[in-house]
Amino acid sequence: MDRNVTQEELIKFVYGELSFADTADLYDKIDDDDDSLTTLETYAALKFELDRLVMKPSSEIDEKILEYSASYK
Repeated sequence: MDRNVTQEELIKFVYGELSFADTADLYDKIDDDDDSLTTLETYAALKFELDRLVMKPSSEIDEKILEYSASYK
């Protein structure tokens, strides 16, 4: 049985995109694989930081959008 954990599997797990069966399989594969577990923890920490990131356009961009909208016919 192929026990390699792919980067795609780990990312899908972090974003909750794996089925229950695939999640169980992933747990079995990373159980004895410290490298994969470390990578999973890193991805989870990165996702946490990305989720906290809030992006807002500058007021200058807001004004340009409003100006364009007002001139659009």
